[in-house]
Amino acid sequence: MKTETGKQVRTTYSCAFKRKVVEEIDAGKFTMNRARDFYDIPGSNTIRDWIIKYGKSHLLPEVVVKQLKDEPHQIAVLKARTKELEAALTAMSLKVLRLESTVAVYERECDGVQEKKTSITSSSRNA
Repeated sequence: MKTETGKQVRTTYSCAFKRKVVEEIDAGKFTMNRARDFYDIPGSNTIRDWIIKYGKSHLLPEVVVKQLKDEPHQIAVLKARTKELEAALTAMSLKVLRLESTVAVYERECDGVQEKKTSITSSSRNA
């Protein structure tokens, strides 16, 4: 909310005020929207949060989920596919790790052989 000077203002409410609003909604004096308008409370979730905080969740509108007939099946298929892909990714990550380890061992062995060749070649030249 902004004042006439354009400065931002944050409104806080006392516990007593919050309880009064929730009690009035519970008593049927107001709906949540009507209480918001009556008390000039900004924010669409403010009163809803108070209702939850004070244990009056029965005042909240019931949520009804609408979905397509095959949507639950599609979700199950996608979850199964996700598990398959995660398993494949784990397997590939382990394979890459094994290959990188093998390459590191070979590189160390090759460096040792190269050093021996260099030292043999150097000593034969000096002889």
